[in-house]
Amino acid sequence: MKLDIAIELFEGLKTKTEKKSEIKMYTKFQKLLISIKEKGLEENQLIAIEEKLESFELNSDQTRSRRYYRKKYNALVYFIQKEFSYVTEGYYTGLFMALGMSFGLAIGTAFGMPNGLVFGMIVGMMLGLFLGRYKDEEAKKQNKILK
Repeated sequence: MKLDIAIELFEGLKTKTEKKSEIKMYTKFQKLLISIKEKGLEENQLIAIEEKLESFELNSDQTRSRRYYRKKYNALVYFIQKEFSYVTEGYYTGLFMALGMSFGLAIGTAFGMPNGLVFGMIVGMMLGLFLGRYKDEEAKKQNKILK
């Protein structure tokens, strides 16, 4: 499925529904596709993405749920991350914050203070936030961010 056709498909889906959650999902998917289109990828990369979109069977006559489109969105983001090393905005921030909280919890437990768990989690989250923001800025400088 060509990117232009997929973008138009989601525009049409947005007009057919009144549910805010569905409109939000369609808009999110549409923004990703527009970002891919504007990124100026090589021809073989675009072909691979279009083949992936074709495998999703988005333009079938069946009515699909928001959950179906969310799964396909996540599958497309995962495919783009693995194949082309592009990430969505805030990807590293979220990843490093989660890792920081996990390690902070472990370190806070090791100290055994009454508030060690909370203190460790907060410190770990803050370190993760700073490292994640740094990695996001680095990816932005390399033009590896999708909106």
